[in-house]
Amino acid sequence: MNSGPTPPMGLARPSRSVNRYRLEVIQHPLRARCCGFGEKDRRPIDPPPVLQLFVEGEDGELITVSSLDISFFLVQCDLYSDNGAEERNIVLHPSTVPNTHFTATTSTISPPISGAVSVASESKYGGSLSTVISLRNPTPTRNLMGSLIANAVQLENPQKTSGIYFVFPDLSVRSEGKYTLKFMFFDLAVGEPLTMSTKVQAEVYTQSFTVYSAKKFPGMTESTELSKCFARQGIKIPIRKESRFKRPTDRFYGMMKVI
Repeated sequence: MNSGPTPPMGLARPSRSVNRYRLEVIQHPLRARCCGFGEKDRRPIDPPPVLQLFVEGEDGELITVSSLDISFFLVQCDLYSDNGAEERNIVLHPSTVPNTHFTATTSTISPPISGAVSVASESKYGGSLSTVISLRNPTPTRNLMGSLIANAVQLENPQKTSGIYFVFPDLSVRSEGKYTLKFMFFDLAVGEPLTMSTKVQAEVYTQSFTVYSAKKFPGMTESTELSKCFARQGIKIPIRKESRFKRPTDRFYGMMKVI
């Protein structure tokens, strides 16, 4: 008779807790156009990041994909600085950042606007100098947009080899700059039965990539063979089939179509 509580969701299975996991990025992002601070303007990171998971048993041998239950495998994505030292998931919304501007007047101080303080000082030109300082608190918002968690899928690569993959086709970044992506793997079937907690079993960073402003963006890259291969297997990856020359300074820019 079992006197202990039943582990929820099958946690702490001995056969799973001894496994070792290795996460590899097999398709790194190269560039993106910043999507700004609107909610509808989404510009996906290109090409979409793809990760592959390798599982080793207690003996160090790779476990075949067909013998694994991948239903509790997931990977979470975070945005970091290009050297991986600082998190970049949150950014201040520019419309809420306090700003200061000066207005020179010849007589009296301009009346303060709502929600601001007007501070007077003497101008060297003989008039008054009015400084308007906003009192609004800056509002933090997400810098990395899209689906930040991906479930494991079993797919075949272009060489017809089956593997465990995590695909992130819906990631966008609001602000321009140089970044890297950090991915963390969790096996939800391994953890503390009573607290329902688990830990990071593997993590990996992508190579650095650049997020451009609309004017500087050089265009989307040509779809990779890996993206095309996964799209044929039902993964919703934007595939560019037709190409046209957008600007003299750009490379060929593909039309996007989801298959």
